[in-house]
Amino acid sequence: MFKVPIAVVQQLVPGWLFDVDVQGRFHGVYGPKECPEEWFHWVGRQVIEVWPPETSMTLHQAFAQLLDHVAPTVKATRAVLPLNGGYDFFAMSVFYLPETDDCQTPLSRFLVWIQPEREASEDLFQMAFFDALTGLANRRLLYDHITQAVRASSRIRQWGAVLFLDLDGFKQINDQWGHAAGDDVLRQVAHRLTQAVRKTDTVARLGGDEFVLLLHHLDVTKDTAMNGLRYVTDHVLKLLSDKAFVWRLDPVRLSASVGAVLFNGHNAEHLNADELIRQADAAMYQAKMAGKNTSHIALALMPAATSDAQNFVQNQTNGA
Repeated sequence: MFKVPIAVVQQLVPGWLFDVDVQGRFHGVYGPKECPEEWFHWVGRQVIEVWPPETSMTLHQAFAQLLDHVAPTVKATRAVLPLNGGYDFFAMSVFYLPETDDCQTPLSRFLVWIQPEREASEDLFQMAFFDALTGLANRRLLYDHITQAVRASSRIRQWGAVLFLDLDGFKQINDQWGHAAGDDVLRQVAHRLTQAVRKTDTVARLGGDEFVLLLHHLDVTKDTAMNGLRYVTDHVLKLLSDKAFVWRLDPVRLSASVGAVLFNGHNAEHLNADELIRQADAAMYQAKMAGKNTSHIALALMPAATSDAQNFVQNQTNGA
């Protein structure tokens, strides 16, 4: 159960994508153009059975390297693969996108993207779904993740959450040290945010100094899910504000304002990603008005709901 939208991938990325599990077994092959017939026969078989030993070893080494990282990463290399009774050279990139099934069992599955070397553009997939500066998910991938999370929540009645984060005083960093400093601090922020959540959650950058976190499977009960969400927001605020960032040798102090909305299948099955992010953004502005370095938590409501007094159910301040 991948978070990557395969249909979108087929439109954006030339070449072919293989769905492969951590044991090296093929589960599917996808592509925008005709696939060599012999490749379809790989489904259900092990990579080592059908690929040359050197390429199989390269793939498994990439799996091991990617599993050591929290954020989705890319391992690009050259591969020799069977084609039409012979062999050809391909550019191969491997993408690890952590996920859980409906029983919250961790899954380790990979997308293996291959493309003839003469057509290869190693950055194309990365540009389509990941932020160029931080390597986090971009808006396109985030929206697909939220859509899938809401559908899963509707099926299994697990609560999830969307957090909208805006850095406090980030403009002063650019003004004082320049945009190179600002970019470096944003990369440091991205690293800390990935440490604040589970591998199965999503950390995305919308642009500028705005980030979004998507939390899956918090709990089946609202109170426990709310406590879990409160813990994450507290943890995020502390990770960003307790220890200074560093630009060259200068300490850089930052905090954040966080707005969060809690959803499950009962109250969000008709909500889309735009609406959930809009409500989380509105909660973030409530945190800004409360003094910054603060989180504001809300229950997601249908768009027709107009009363903020009914919507916002929890406001917590952390050293504003």
